[in-house]
Amino acid sequence: MRDEYFVPMNELIVSTKAETGYELPEDIEVYVSALLASFIDKPDFLPERSFAEAYSILDRRDYNNAKQLGDTCLFLSGVFPKYGKRYGLNKTYYRKIGSSSYDIASSMLQQQVLKRLARHFDFVSDYIHLSTKSKSNIRIINES
Repeated sequence: MRDEYFVPMNELIVSTKAETGYELPEDIEVYVSALLASFIDKPDFLPERSFAEAYSILDRRDYNNAKQLGDTCLFLSGVFPKYGKRYGLNKTYYRKIGSSSYDIASSMLQQQVLKRLARHFDFVSDYIHLSTKSKSNIRIINES
């Protein structure tokens, strides 16, 4: 992630809070801002295998791959919620894989933020969608 992307992404999250009244806990707000910033320069962010295959081969001791799959699912379900629709897959598919992946990662890393992301994956995904779809928020990115 390039540092100059973090501030505009954080401004997206903060402006969504102001527009909607919904808030994320500070640690999740920072995590989501960093997540969005890290995906800006990743045009090939999808797993090499299908999401189901990537999940099925997760080693319960390999928290990094589990966290990475969770991050990808959170980004995809938040920014591109209709992705996979033409294949009969909806955002619930990615949300379940992402939530479970974060749960695996949190059990190894003992990080509360990952545990909370696993538990509140749907809300955070919807929050990201609200943040990235708003035309007023897009203006923030273009001005930076």
